[in-house]
Amino acid sequence: MATCAVCRETIADTQKPCPRCAFDNSTVEKVNGTLGYFGNIWGILSFLLILPPLLLFLLDNWFQPIASVRVAAPISFLITFIVAFYMYSLKDALHHYSLTRRFRNPQGRSIAIYALIFFVAAILLFFFLSFALASKESLVGLPGVPAAELQGMLTYGSTAHMLFKLAMTGCLIFTFVFMSLSASMMAAYLYGHYAEERRPAPIFLDEVRLIKVVENTVRDQINGNITLNKNGMKRLEDGGISLNFTHEQELKMQGKDIIQKTQIWLVEADCWGRVLKIEEKSKQLIKAA
Repeated sequence: MATCAVCRETIADTQKPCPRCAFDNSTVEKVNGTLGYFGNIWGILSFLLILPPLLLFLLDNWFQPIASVRVAAPISFLITFIVAFYMYSLKDALHHYSLTRRFRNPQGRSIAIYALIFFVAAILLFFFLSFALASKESLVGLPGVPAAELQGMLTYGSTAHMLFKLAMTGCLIFTFVFMSLSASMMAAYLYGHYAEERRPAPIFLDEVRLIKVVENTVRDQINGNITLNKNGMKRLEDGGISLNFTHEQELKMQGKDIIQKTQIWLVEADCWGRVLKIEEKSKQLIKAA
């Protein structure tokens, strides 16, 4: 079995035109997701950033008494490890978000902007940490020095010192985490461009095809070979569609009045054209003869 590249319908390998959306899948190039993700420096960097936290153990003395490497190093390694693999598994979902965000109001930020935000956040945290390290001799007093002789410095081992050390350890951890997130998002963003060049436009970007698929589904569910008129269409924030199908029956005479009955189906479908709701209504128009 295979999946239609346009509407995500499960089809047999021998069914080249999709029976649901009529797209010819024989023209679709197979996309190598691994190559698309790691075909740029950001994908490689997102996994390489797993290793630097382990090197922190070599700098343990340098970070004392500002931050705890024994706490930061394993936590940073674990989180960056999870982030790298998790973001790789989300590459198609992130690309889908990039394509459907145009239907949202407001649209929201692109993946590239989120990557930039995390990168800037990592740089800011690194700046605060670097400043604290460069000034540690004037920030924290030496062990055993009385508080009266510290002249405004933090007493070594005091509650204030522990809170400061906790904050700087957090800065150290999140510097690695934000860098990993930034690199992973840029890799997913570029993977999206790679996939777009090799895949056809998904059905939610082709309104004519999307409406046709929804209309066929509605016909099958109402078991009617009747003329359906479409009106009141609007796009939903997830890329789906909401519209009304109407069918006007023939005029009938009832006494001196002319009666026309109109059937209305209120339909909602998701971005792949899968119908989520069909609500049937009817109205009757009476005209005096």
